[in-house]
Amino acid sequence: MNIIKFSHSWNNKLNNKVFTTIRSHSTEKYQYYRRLIGEKFVIELGGCSQGTAFLMSVKEVAFQSLPDEFLMVDTGMTDIKEISRLFNKFGVRDIAIVLLFKKEE
Repeated sequence: MNIIKFSHSWNNKLNNKVFTTIRSHSTEKYQYYRRLIGEKFVIELGGCSQGTAFLMSVKEVAFQSLPDEFLMVDTGMTDIKEISRLFNKFGVRDIAIVLLFKKEE
């Protein structure tokens, strides 16, 4: 089974029917997720299952082109400099991978 792992449910996103996650980019990682569009993933938060979701879309995006509002909703934070530091800590630099999931009902 495919697994999408989270260390934190930023902005309580994992409680939503549809949620995004922004991941660091590599060509291999991008191709991996592209192959899995439509597939089911187990959602793991700190090693514990939070249900399942289907991967709806995968986008390669220049991190700087992501709207501030999108980043705020994704993280639950409002300070753009702090948000940038957070993503930098997670290895998100110039290019990001944005994944969109829909929880299984």
